[in-house]
Amino acid sequence: EISACLVGSEMCIRDSIFTDFFDTLVHRTVHPHYAIKLWGKFMIRELGLLLTADELFAIRIDALTYLASKLERRTLEVPYADLITEIHSRLINVDCLPDTDFSNFKQIFEQADFTSEISVQFKNENIVDLLMVLKKKGYRIYLVTDFFFSKAVMRRILDYHDMLPLFDDVFVSCEMAKSKEGSTIYPAILDEIKVAPEEVIMIGDNKKSDVINACLLYTSD
Repeated sequence: EISACLVGSEMCIRDSIFTDFFDTLVHRTVHPHYAIKLWGKFMIRELGLLLTADELFAIRIDALTYLASKLERRTLEVPYADLITEIHSRLINVDCLPDTDFSNFKQIFEQADFTSEISVQFKNENIVDLLMVLKKKGYRIYLVTDFFFSKAVMRRILDYHDMLPLFDDVFVSCEMAKSKEGSTIYPAILDEIKVAPEEVIMIGDNKKSDVINACLLYTSD
């Protein structure tokens, strides 16, 4: 179910829209963990890793949990580049990674994430069409998502779905080290785009992250 946080008394005073991505603009045909296992299969094939997809999945989840604890952040706030570096180091340490320089490993890693995700996604045409109409009316639209991808990978996914022109900018939790879940990403974005809270509507499917946290923050001013 898609919900929105409405803050001001009149819709007409808002000229900016924040929107979630997963389960709002796109849906998956599988559980999110399955997409990570597809990433693992792609990595194994491209790099010749001597692991199973389940083993590589476990390494990724463990690396993410470790970094979150080390950095004292939520898992969705762990920098994507740090995650890639940590997994690369772990694969070398257990002697599972053939002779591959880090830049090539990083490129394959990002391509694997992109390929696995788009293979299990389908676009929510109704919401996207609505945003297209609002964009033509002059609304500024920003993507705000809690996810472990970099902004560059997320922009590639948006481009794949022909949605990239919709957005004035894209904000991803792991890139900003802040999240909707932790309610820290909203003030940072508002400050960056120079918009007052009452000028924004937030659209998303998660009651806590997209509605409660957004509304509490917006009304705190």
